[in-house]
Amino acid sequence: MADVPYQRMFDIIAPSLPLEWAKVVLYAAFQEDVCEVKYYVQDDRGQYSDCFELHHDQDEILLILVQLTCMISEARAQLEVDDRWTTMTFCVESDGGFRADYEHSGPSDDRSAVHADWKRRYLVP
Repeated sequence: MADVPYQRMFDIIAPSLPLEWAKVVLYAAFQEDVCEVKYYVQDDRGQYSDCFELHHDQDEILLILVQLTCMISEARAQLEVDDRWTTMTFCVESDGGFRADYEHSGPSDDRSAVHADWKRRYLVP
């Protein structure tokens, strides 16, 4: 398994979080030469907000996403080509608990369908 810098990833996200947050869920998907990285924040009522809905400057959010993409890409590149996962999910609870899930999908899988399925599994209370 690659050495993924989970603490550094959270440290990059943390300044963008509202004062009252319950959970952060990061989605990172790679397919051929395309990647998508985004995170969602759950409030204390159980509702999720897209990172672009956090009332921060859009350039600040984009910088966070670029930094996360670089870190995740570097960790993924440590793996043998056949071992590289296509989707990583990183969940952090406000109490400090966290988990990371990795999935492998085929190169022909529809990215929008994969993301929609991911949302149903991770963002539906």
